Amino acid sequence: MKLILLLLIFTNLFSASLKSSYTIFSNEFNASIIDNSIKNDFVIYTFKNNRHKKSFYTKELSLIFEKNHHKLESSSIKLVHVKHVSNVDLKPIKEKIKAYYLHYYPQMRISDIKIDASSFINTLPSEYTLEFKSNAFHYAHSSLLLKDTKHKKRYFMNYTLTAELRLLKARHNINRGKILTQIDVINSNVKFKRLKAQPFSFKQKTDIRVKKRLLAGKILYQKDFENLPAVLKGQAVLVHLTNGSVQLEFQAIALQDACIGDEIYVEKSNKKRFRVKVMGKNQVEIK
Repeated sequence: MKLILLLLIFTNLFSASLKSSYTIFSNEFNASIIDNSIKNDFVIYTFKNNRHKKSFYTKELSLIFEKNHHKLESSSIKLVHVKHVSNVDLKPIKEKIKAYYLHYYPQMRISDIKIDASSFINTLPSEYTLEFKSNAFHYAHSSLLLKDTKHKKRYFMNYTLTAELRLLKARHNINRGKILTQIDVINSNVKFKRLKAQPFSFKQKTDIRVKKRLLAGKILYQKDFENLPAVLKGQAVLVHLTNGSVQLEFQAIALQDACIGDEIYVEKSNKKRFRVKVMGKNQVEIK
């Protein structure tokens, strides 16, 4: 009975020590990496030809251990992943990734960048270029292609940013068509994960209005707004009429929104309608 209990305790302890993933810096995956108490160490797998990832079923590892007179049991872990990590310094790549994101978000605070190369890199090429995925700057986790321009080689890399970004959010619910003011927004530090589009900022020189209803706390994007038209539906406009040397001006009501250069209909107080061309802010001309 004591012997059975000891075997159960040993099995549970050993099972707990088996991890689902291992990271190694040499090209040999040894048994001692799984169990550092092994005295007669042996090689489980050797990485060759720039390979850097390998997966083993637990049953497969158990057979390898048995052949080398060791016992390995695990009921919870079915698959073990091993990654051979290069010692190459990827700091220059991280700096380029950082510069890429700061180009779009100058106020972004990046605290860490993790890189996972899909291909094993022995040394960083002396001449290379980086190609980011389309709109990668919208995501904290994305991928890029490193091109070795001298030796015509390509390396794919996944990366993850840990960063914060100061964004504008809706202070309260904002109805469609409202002209946006500073009172409607609030600055907020947001953990950068994913952005749906280019964030909004008050850089526009003209008034803007909301294109759709925005809920309180929503991150504001450029696509949520549009420039305020020169003429608004239902508002009074000054109509100019030139006939030879005669110039007339009178007021009418715009029947639709319009920008400069658009042609719309306006209506006088007597319900008579005219087709006009928008010339400026609330300024139109009879065609």
